[in-house]
Amino acid sequence: MLGGALALVGIFTAWIDPDGASATVMGWDLTSGDKFFKSNDPYLLLGIGIAIIAVGVALFLGKLKPLAKAAAIVAGLAVIGICIRDWTSIADVVKKSPRFDGRNVTAQFGFYLTIAGGVLAIVGGVLPAKKS
Repeated sequence: MLGGALALVGIFTAWIDPDGASATVMGWDLTSGDKFFKSNDPYLLLGIGIAIIAVGVALFLGKLKPLAKAAAIVAGLAVIGICIRDWTSIADVVKKSPRFDGRNVTAQFGFYLTIAGGVLAIVGGVLPAKKS
């Protein structure tokens, strides 16, 4: 459940800091494309985060244990994979855009928080669940 919560909180906190820009970009800002580039991944991460919480509740209650454990691992890997894909997209934007000439873009707290949520979901799927 904590992994899902971290993934959800991570979406709504600072993800990237374009060097020389006025403000950091939250993960959710990527849905509009106004501040950096447009991506539908935050919607996907929102859905996966909610699913991880539901799977965590199932594991806590000891329901559908084998299926819930597998779902937690897959969802955690999906969160990490989406974050990696977003970071490679961000790197491509920085390389190709003249507005970032010589400037760096750094990952911020929310980006790492989202990844940590995915890692915790995987850990939750690997650890023993409550006996039913």
